[in-house]
Amino acid sequence: MKTINSDKSKVSNAITLIDKYNLSSRSRKRELVGMRSYIMFKLRSLGMSLEAIGKLFDRDHATVIHAIKKHRTYTQVGDVIYRTDIAQIKHDFIAMNKNIQSSIFDDVLSANDYTDLLVIKQKIHLGVYLT
Repeated sequence: MKTINSDKSKVSNAITLIDKYNLSSRSRKRELVGMRSYIMFKLRSLGMSLEAIGKLFDRDHATVIHAIKKHRTYTQVGDVIYRTDIAQIKHDFIAMNKNIQSSIFDDVLSANDYTDLLVIKQKIHLGVYLT
């Protein structure tokens, strides 16, 4: 599936935040780990492969899987510390993408195979089209 322009812009904005907050560093500070998890989750929800996300952070795909699971867990239980840690980067990401709208219509039209439709299904599940 071709990534539509809105998704490309969102990925580009995420890469900007990776650089701004130095998220590709090897630091294990709680705040940076939380921000890394959040951005990995957002990139995955945009349909990026685990390997591609890992390359952006100089990590392997298993680390990306772990980070996404941690994000989901902390979000589901309403972890206040995690929410505090990601508040600034979440605000930045939303502000950067405020004027970008992802269209399910465009994604369906550009889908080439069943795998592309599964990505769209995942985006629906993650609420990508609701913003």
